[in-house]
Amino acid sequence: MTTAAIKVQRDIIALETFTLTSANKMLSNFFPSMVANLKEFAERFKAENGAISFSSDQKRFLKKLETLNYLDIANFSVSVPDGFSSNFVDYLKDLSVASTQISAIEKEILNPFSTYLAKLISSADHRFDTSNYFTLLNDYGDKREQNLINLKTHFSAKVGTVSTLSEVVSRNADWSVVFRFDNEIMKELNSVNRTNLDKKVKEISSYLSLITDKIKKNELQGVSPEVTRSLAEGVYQVARDLEAFSIIYYQALVITTSIDQFVGKINQMKE
Repeated sequence: MTTAAIKVQRDIIALETFTLTSANKMLSNFFPSMVANLKEFAERFKAENGAISFSSDQKRFLKKLETLNYLDIANFSVSVPDGFSSNFVDYLKDLSVASTQISAIEKEILNPFSTYLAKLISSADHRFDTSNYFTLLNDYGDKREQNLINLKTHFSAKVGTVSTLSEVVSRNADWSVVFRFDNEIMKELNSVNRTNLDKKVKEISSYLSLITDKIKKNELQGVSPEVTRSLAEGVYQVARDLEAFSIIYYQALVITTSIDQFVGKINQMKE
């Protein structure tokens, strides 16, 4: 299960909910399936993945570079992610932006959406809400998608996990920038409490189950189009954020491992 099925349902609701006479009908037709898809997807989200770490001595590496001519090591092999066709500085810059945004998943998406759902459950009048909460969710999602698009530009159809140093780092001086970005990425992603994240997703899932029951019991009659679209948008953005977090975490892990291995190799060279 990917988020594609949830997106299709979200898009239908976004397109039609303001043109139909009954927003409740849209919820009845699509929302239970969206919630089921989200739960299936969330169950595959693992909270136990460990922190990303860097084992080699960066300061020692930078000190050693002062004694090495770039041209003497330019053809050294460097392991890279499969299909990588960029340089470390540009890629890590975009990965840092993506990591900063996705590390705020709980603050920006999960907590606010959980609060929104709780209000809908506890207050009968909240179903008449006309605020455009879905716009905030959608704007956040657009930024996340752009970040993912930017990351894809650093890869091509070529197959291979080995490059030369000259292909990924243009000069010795770039390594301090590489470390700065990579350290920022590790700090951002490692700041996410995966256990809390898992608990919050489960909380949202339980709220969505209660709302689904309300829909089946016709307890949301007269629900506003804005609430209908906000519910659909929230379900999609939660699922997509979990998917994006896994993607970005994996990319950060792979590139950090690649850099760490090369730094370790240079540090082991004899003076």
